[in-house]
Amino acid sequence: MATKRDPCANPSTEYAGLTPIDDWLREVLDLEQWARAVAEFDRQREGAPRARLEAVVEIAIRAAAAATGAIEGLYPITTGQTIHVAESVGDWRGELGSVGSNSLALFEAQLRAYHTADSLAAADIGFTAAGFRQLHIELCTPQLESEPQLRVGAFKLHDNCTTKSDGTIHRYAHSGDVGSEIDRLLEVMRLPAFVEAHPVLQAAYTHLGVAAIHPFDDGNGRVARAVGSAVLQRRLGIPLIIYADQKARYLKVLERADQGDNEPFIRFIFDRCLHSIRFVADRLAAASVPALDDFERLYAAQAGLSFQEVTTIAVRLAQEMNQVFQDVWGAQRVPQQVTCRIGQQYVGSLRDMNFDSQFRGTSPPNQTLSTSVVLVSQPPASATVSMSFGTFVARDITDRFAFVIANVESPFDRFDIRLEEVHPENSTDFVIGRRAWVEREISEGLTRLYEMAKANRQT
Repeated sequence: MATKRDPCANPSTEYAGLTPIDDWLREVLDLEQWARAVAEFDRQREGAPRARLEAVVEIAIRAAAAATGAIEGLYPITTGQTIHVAESVGDWRGELGSVGSNSLALFEAQLRAYHTADSLAAADIGFTAAGFRQLHIELCTPQLESEPQLRVGAFKLHDNCTTKSDGTIHRYAHSGDVGSEIDRLLEVMRLPAFVEAHPVLQAAYTHLGVAAIHPFDDGNGRVARAVGSAVLQRRLGIPLIIYADQKARYLKVLERADQGDNEPFIRFIFDRCLHSIRFVADRLAAASVPALDDFERLYAAQAGLSFQEVTTIAVRLAQEMNQVFQDVWGAQRVPQQVTCRIGQQYVGSLRDMNFDSQFRGTSPPNQTLSTSVVLVSQPPASATVSMSFGTFVARDITDRFAFVIANVESPFDRFDIRLEEVHPENSTDFVIGRRAWVEREISEGLTRLYEMAKANRQT
């Protein structure tokens, strides 16, 4: 009788153990970009009612939970479906159910697991080996219908491995070492150096630790993402979102980490954390628009590209942004006495000359295509708010954020864009973030208009 071949036989690389925490903490982060994002989130969180904050955070958790199963190939999911599931709009259950016979049950299990992971991270005792197994039970139980042999909640009895992009085999922690390696990871998570570390490094380290050990026969990626997300949420109150269309880059940086190169993975998690912060902050801002009733009371009486190629992308982004403003305004519920004119024009130098020195326009030397937004409130509460949003290109060709859409009057009110988000095509990250940012700008403009109109109202 033929002997069954061991798929992990003769691996090219062996499990190397967890990275020493001191080595990990030496990684350099873009703290200026981080501080700006966190400051904006804090500003929006400070003025938001608790119920609104909880609702927006739940949308972010649902987005993360919907995407985590798709990353594993358990079901496909589009950008639109991710948005619908996250925001619970339309027939989101029917949409999700249509992509796989078990997809809805998997999503609901993943959502429960994200909440469980957050509770475990927030507990005094923190994560434990039993907590990891509990997450595995919640995540993988729906698979038992089609995979009855799956051992849910139990550490692996046999070694597992992965085939890397070059065809070689990498082995994870040996099955007999799982318990001790999990204990070692938990010990690191309780060290003062870890507790005091930057939240990005904490989330990345715990995620990579679980992924590197690979303690279960299946579901390791989902457990790792839930744990990493919970660690971030414990520190910031925001989950970690990794979309399905980022799978290729995600797996690539994980593979680099398996080879001992952790910096690309940390940078990836840093970018995902920035998006998650922006995801919540922008939705909090967009949700603060004055109530329709309040308005109506005023009227009760009645990478490697050429210079030109990058410029062409910037012009496209500017033109698309104009349409996004049109779409967002079309979805607003305002009284008939409030109108909006949206158009495009070229603008010259910005008010802040330091910004001018860092970014160029779409039409050198100092002109850029911009979207103008003019909000008008009619008598008896007359007021006008004018805004202009230009698209600019970083002068420093090594800047990872190649583009920025900025308020011409206040250029640090801006939306930063990485080249890979918009080239060769717009990513889910960019499409979702761009609309949320525009919703936020319209919301803030309407708030200003309302306050001016209220002050000017003739009695």
